[in-house]
Amino acid sequence: MSNLQPRLFRKRTEKYWHDYRRYQTFNNEEELNQTISKIYEIYELTSSMESVLNTLQLNSRTYFGVCWLKVAEIAEQSNVSKRTVQRVLKEFNDEGLITVHSQIDIKRGGKSANVYVINCMTDSTY
Repeated sequence: MSNLQPRLFRKRTEKYWHDYRRYQTFNNEEELNQTISKIYEIYELTSSMESVLNTLQLNSRTYFGVCWLKVAEIAEQSNVSKRTVQRVLKEFNDEGLITVHSQIDIKRGGKSANVYVINCMTDSTY
């Protein structure tokens, strides 16, 4: 007979996205918009890249700079394919424009939607 006890999890009193507050990179919407403007000034973005970046920006309002949409949702809102979203997100991550945090769904097991954090660009950054 096994000596294992069932694991107890404390019931959450907050919504899951309250955990994402720790990833917030901007103090307000103005700082977020300034960084997005700098990205447009510095980089030559394709229309697909612009669409994905705009989608990330528009969905980063609860915690400024933090977006937790699934790739399929980003693709739908950006009017591009899921594969294009994956490619653009990888390019943004490689350039240091965003940081990707993988999430695990404890209840279901396995991966959950990633958290995409738009990195703050200051004058001294680039």
